[in-house]
Amino acid sequence: MSDLLFRRYLDRLGPEGGFACSCGRVHRIRTRHVLVGPRVLEELPALLRERHGPRVRVWLLSDQNTERAAGERCRELLGPWPLSGTVLPASPKPKPTLELAAELRREAAGSSPGLVLAVGAGVISDLGKKVAHELGVPSWCVATAPSVDAFTSDHSVFKSRASHQSIPITPSEAVFCELPVLAAAPPKLMLAGLGDLLGKFLACLDWNLSALLTGEYLCAETVRIARESALRPLQALGAGRGLGEALLPLADALLTTGFLMQAMDSSRPASSAEHTAAHIWELAGVVGNAELDLHGLLVGLASRMVLVAYRVFYDRLPELEVNGGLQARLEALASEPPWERQIGPELALFAEHIRNEMSAAELGREAIQRRLTAYGRERERIGELARQSLADLRLGESVLQAAGYPFAPESFGLSPAHAYLPFAGMRFLRNRYNTFWLMHELGQDREPLASLRALVSSP
Repeated sequence: MSDLLFRRYLDRLGPEGGFACSCGRVHRIRTRHVLVGPRVLEELPALLRERHGPRVRVWLLSDQNTERAAGERCRELLGPWPLSGTVLPASPKPKPTLELAAELRREAAGSSPGLVLAVGAGVISDLGKKVAHELGVPSWCVATAPSVDAFTSDHSVFKSRASHQSIPITPSEAVFCELPVLAAAPPKLMLAGLGDLLGKFLACLDWNLSALLTGEYLCAETVRIARESALRPLQALGAGRGLGEALLPLADALLTTGFLMQAMDSSRPASSAEHTAAHIWELAGVVGNAELDLHGLLVGLASRMVLVAYRVFYDRLPELEVNGGLQARLEALASEPPWERQIGPELALFAEHIRNEMSAAELGREAIQRRLTAYGRERERIGELARQSLADLRLGESVLQAAGYPFAPESFGLSPAHAYLPFAGMRFLRNRYNTFWLMHELGQDREPLASLRALVSSP
């Protein structure tokens, strides 16, 4: 386990938690300890005593499933410490809402804890970090499934009726990943973690695209590590070694992704259009199969759909000039109706969210002209980047298909209209430049979007 990628970050941190990157910036990681191995929970008492002493009050958050998986054992190990906490019900699954976080904060505050210990996966981890951040105390996490990259992220994700919020918080100080605990999680949770990794290839492509066309800051080292970390578990699985052999590289990839987001103070290294699509399906409540209503599984499905559209577009890239010439295209874009008249009634639920995103977007003539001029200059480079990223994504899709990944929208209970829903207005749903923006600005989005409609409509 000496070649785990997340260790490359922890091992180079200075006293203040920063490291000088080859990109020229100093990045910061606020997580201090990550323990991965067969019996790392046994190290919980010693590390707690070392970091916070023998009397710190611990508030433990779990749900009924994660309590059985690791919570009960944590309580035994922490017997000498003042311990309280909350066990949420397993069914219905806890929802990541700010209302629930506020309720848990009030419960925890009554115990005056000096540390919050979250035992679970994405939702429990995010809630625990938020509670600890609000109380001004450290949080630790015991991961119970290799399904998310939340464990080492410095954001917590919350959802309301029509909004997805990624809120900055203090990341967990220590994270424990005991491999037998992760291996005992339902297989669909491991597939969710693998599905989430597919988005890293699209994120690498679209972040590079934005850097070339908009001048957005890009850290090449972060892009390289994001790609390498995502490829490792997929290659292990593709080598025929099974889900079990992919477990350690998968855990490493998810932990590393959280560090990449901490270092960039952004989800840019981890997500692009595919995550936007998954969030829209979740917020709209259109997933009809509750068993597969997992964020990572939805990201994997969306990644495959984005791949279909991107392949149509990038296969034609060598011949794609600015449609009608630069000035004519600028005039055509300027004459388009406002976004309120371009989105259909199916996206009306997200109108306020879109208004917030579009109010911060660079949509003026000068900005678009800069992007299209840069496209003419950088088209060959963009094509090279697309070939690599889409080849990586095709490999991941093939490997996961063989492992039984549910890539069909109907498996999730998504109707054709609901499956296509996020893509009808993708460029409005997130103020983050990606290939869907370029397609439209070139006047070349009709065929890629038609390919998506055909995909979701085919039996």
